[in-house]
Amino acid sequence: MSDATEPGDVRAVSNKSAVRGGGGLIKPHWTVRYMLAKWRLGRYQRSHPEEPWLTPTMVCFLDGWLRPTDVMVEFGSGRSTAWFARRVGRLISVEHHQGWHSQVNEKLKAEGLDRNVTYTLAPNEPTGYVAAAATGLGGSKADVVLVDGNHRWACATWALGVVKPGGLIVIDDAQRYLRSRFDTPPAFGTHPELQRPEWGEFTERTRGWRRSCTTSGVTDTVALVAPIED
Repeated sequence: MSDATEPGDVRAVSNKSAVRGGGGLIKPHWTVRYMLAKWRLGRYQRSHPEEPWLTPTMVCFLDGWLRPTDVMVEFGSGRSTAWFARRVGRLISVEHHQGWHSQVNEKLKAEGLDRNVTYTLAPNEPTGYVAAAATGLGGSKADVVLVDGNHRWACATWALGVVKPGGLIVIDDAQRYLRSRFDTPPAFGTHPELQRPEWGEFTERTRGWRRSCTTSGVTDTVALVAPIED
């Protein structure tokens, strides 16, 4: 899982605020406003060690949204995996990193949460990564799909075909891939995935969907609600 970014009107600091540190210039988006937001987010995450690394507002939203009958797909695992497993009926989680997969798997077993989790170690390439989720889902539909981890363009595209009417597609670090209503910069400048045409297609296909857009000042997380068919 990941979280990450924002400047503000303190951009005046920006060029001169390329504050010099021990190793050279700090990134241009590290304004005073961004650094304060980063400090607040870090303090929140340390005081809520079991919560997913999404925006705190989105965590609160999902805590109220998720139901024990829900089927959820999670791309990219972490401390969120156990948190989701406690709240849904069935969780399909996909991870590409073998060491991280082993660590999270041990935690799930230790807490007795592996019974309703299909936790898959997937190849780190788009087709195999998405196929691992499709296999776990077994041809059914998902109430919630969390797009985090790697190959997010492929995961988001796949989610459009499997989310139930009225279900959610949640995009973490959304400021990297979707037009943001906030002033949150990409964490590392122009993210390479922004160049992929699939994100433009995803934006077009979800135009008009209800959505909840949240920010921590460091990263954005967006939840899109699939339309309910007439």
